[in-house]
Amino acid sequence: MLCILIFYHSSQPYPESIPPIPFLDKLIHFLVYGLLGALFFRAIRNRDNRRHGRIGLIIMGIMSASLYGITDEIHQSFIPERVADIYDVMADILGSSAGVLLYQYFIRRYYTFFPYHSHIDKIENFI
Repeated sequence: MLCILIFYHSSQPYPESIPPIPFLDKLIHFLVYGLLGALFFRAIRNRDNRRHGRIGLIIMGIMSASLYGITDEIHQSFIPERVADIYDVMADILGSSAGVLLYQYFIRRYYTFFPYHSHIDKIENFI
């Protein structure tokens, strides 16, 4: 659903009424792709936990969200009044990395404190 929302937003002509806050668009890219990276990591982790190991899952989560960010910037280059920006791609990659690593950190931290409870899985599957 988030991918559809990103695609829809990037298909629109550039809005004229953006507040003049420096680097606001880069912060938005960072946050949105952080969430996307965490969601990709969660999906890959739930589907394929033992086959690739923890590091492999982290790399696949980051690569999946980053690749979507790169293709979205290429898509934007075909939209009138929009341009592809390498700094947006960098914000997407950094956000994806931060989202995956933070999600993985909090999940591992939760299981350290509550090793016999699996309520986090029930919450994850509900979201």
